[in-house]
Amino acid sequence: MNTCITSFGKGHNFIKGIERLKINIERDVKLPFFGYTEYPADCPTHEKSPFAFKFYCINECLKMGYKQILWLDSSVIVKNSLEDVFNFINQYGYFFVMNGHNIGAYCHDKALKTLEITREQSFQIPSLQGTNFGLNFENDSAIIF
Repeated sequence: MNTCITSFGKGHNFIKGIERLKINIERDVKLPFFGYTEYPADCPTHEKSPFAFKFYCINECLKMGYKQILWLDSSVIVKNSLEDVFNFINQYGYFFVMNGHNIGAYCHDKALKTLEITREQSFQIPSLQGTNFGLNFENDSAIIF
């Protein structure tokens, strides 16, 4: 099986979240879980590059051979099987939850420059939750993303 779940939590409360998530996944999901409490190799700190740890944790899972990877923030509480989520990831190549608004209202001017888009263009891009998402790296859409 090449499916796993990953997360990151550094600092007291976040580490407690990783521990809780590990217990929830072992009890209800029964899939490999990689809960990082230290930055993966070469990962910049959150202060230097906010949320870069998500990419680096996912990349560590890819290096281990996992292809269907679900990211869960350490604040997530799993209460049921995630079978439907992984079926969606396998069928469509990804799993994202829409926030119900666009990025324009929340996108910093520095980010607009990095993304090479205008403020007006940012109002056309839907916002997705970063707390939970999944990618199937056997699907071209996920690889491009």
